[in-house]
Amino acid sequence: MTGLNRRSVIALGGAGLTQYILQAAVAPPEAVASTARNGISVSEQLLTSLQSTTDALRQADASHGSGNLARAAIAHLKVLLRFLKEGDFNEATGKRLAAVTADTAIQTGWYHFDSGAHTVAHNLLVGALRAAHASGDSRLRAGALSFIAIHGYSVGDPRDAVTAARTARQVIADQDAPALNAMLLTRQARGHARLREDGQARTALEEAQALCARGEDDPHWLYWINPSEIMGQTGSCLLDLGRPNQAAQAFADARNAFSPYEIRTRAQFLSRAPTAQMRAGNVGRICHRTRSPRSRLHSPLRTLGRQPRHDARRGPPLLLGDSRPGAFGAWSGRHGGTRRMKRTILVLWDIDRTLVYTGDIDRRVYKETFTSVIGRSPIALPARGTGVTMPLAVRELLRVNQVPEQDVETFAARIVDELPERLASHRELLFNDGVIMPGAMDALAAVQQAEHLIPTVVTGNLQGSAETKLSALGLIDHLDTTIGGYASDDPHRPALVRIAQKRATAKHGYSFNRDNTVIVGDSLEDVRTGLEGGARVIAVASGTTTEQQLRAAGAHHVLADLTSTTSLLRLIDQDEAL
Repeated sequence: MTGLNRRSVIALGGAGLTQYILQAAVAPPEAVASTARNGISVSEQLLTSLQSTTDALRQADASHGSGNLARAAIAHLKVLLRFLKEGDFNEATGKRLAAVTADTAIQTGWYHFDSGAHTVAHNLLVGALRAAHASGDSRLRAGALSFIAIHGYSVGDPRDAVTAARTARQVIADQDAPALNAMLLTRQARGHARLREDGQARTALEEAQALCARGEDDPHWLYWINPSEIMGQTGSCLLDLGRPNQAAQAFADARNAFSPYEIRTRAQFLSRAPTAQMRAGNVGRICHRTRSPRSRLHSPLRTLGRQPRHDARRGPPLLLGDSRPGAFGAWSGRHGGTRRMKRTILVLWDIDRTLVYTGDIDRRVYKETFTSVIGRSPIALPARGTGVTMPLAVRELLRVNQVPEQDVETFAARIVDELPERLASHRELLFNDGVIMPGAMDALAAVQQAEHLIPTVVTGNLQGSAETKLSALGLIDHLDTTIGGYASDDPHRPALVRIAQKRATAKHGYSFNRDNTVIVGDSLEDVRTGLEGGARVIAVASGTTTEQQLRAAGAHHVLADLTSTTSLLRLIDQDEAL
């Protein structure tokens, strides 16, 4: 297929985002036709089945939660991307395939956003916009842009929210869709409010109220937009604009206007009211306002055909005591100023074969980089799964391939400098072929959510390579990579523990040592790193080393895998007392 570029459906971001958003409004749909020969035939029946899977995932969100669906959605999206890359289809079928891909990427992006994986969510949503553009469905484009706007005003650049919402309205200018326009105007208003653009926010909200009606072309999934919803969005805007008294009144009006059956949505605005009251100095009203049945906090919310655990259409929930509007899983302040019942513990995660498995991609990168620097292909490559740091592996690579000893250090420095960039060029390969180890996503989320635990990494990867792997597979937002220890810091792996401890101390103000530092890894090198570097060791037999070998090496605890988060958390806290 041309135009859509199968190899970059989910590869746009950074400085090109605004330009691409604007192009989404004016560029004609790209041609979508297969150039594959002897590929899998993509039929209408197959597309119907693929869309059914997408719809089933959307419905399952209500009962299982986004975090539990993220991996299933990624797997389904990979199937669709494989069909785009290798399938045999005509242009009409290709457009429908692009539409199913866009719909799935939007949902997958939402699942990751709801789970706190904001970077991968952003990349997925931009990819969804690209696929929606190729499909020719303007409402799908508007849907993707609306979620990009949410990302912008919640955790990104509010200017992106304004641009995305305005562009989405331009995209559907020829449609009779007042409700869709009203929803997009609330997104635009939230962006203006975060930018403290009072007049523009007010104008957008007033227009949204005026447009709040159903049109012939409004999509079926947009059943939730109504005056009460817009009043609630008004409260959020007023809170961002520094008008807590007016915000509190808007939240109260919105909450009271919803029907009794919209329990979860009413509870959502109920949870925001205390923040407004606190900022307004009306502390005495908080307890009364927040008294509500516990069941309200567990009822499903409405969003783009799905039922998320909180309503990200309105932005992140602002709970009592959270003075950071839009602070959604942010690291700043997470471990500061909060009373804890447990001592703070630094959790150091290994990456390869503990959290992810990337097959032979690392070896491919070694081969390409060696060839680029030395001018010939290597006859031997580093061993798999040893845990040796990349600088040491590079030196061994040079020696076994008969590079003169006097040249080893010079060539090693050049290869080490080039490795992260070359791995980054294979992000799509990592996304398609990389695997998250069993239980790793849930384990990372559980550790991140525990207030007394600070998760980061200690790895034999260079920092750039580590961050590429984690971001490509959607794990990076569960870790504070700014305080990790990397092979680019020191090729001697045990030294990385102390480096991470010092960085964590500088950021969080706690002193970390063997008593309150835990390393989680799969190899004998991970065990040695912890024992020599100053950390308790929880070994995971998910790599090439057996449970017996890990115990014999001195690991304090050994798990077969990461599928039991309860066991992992218990062992982390048990290490605290040893």
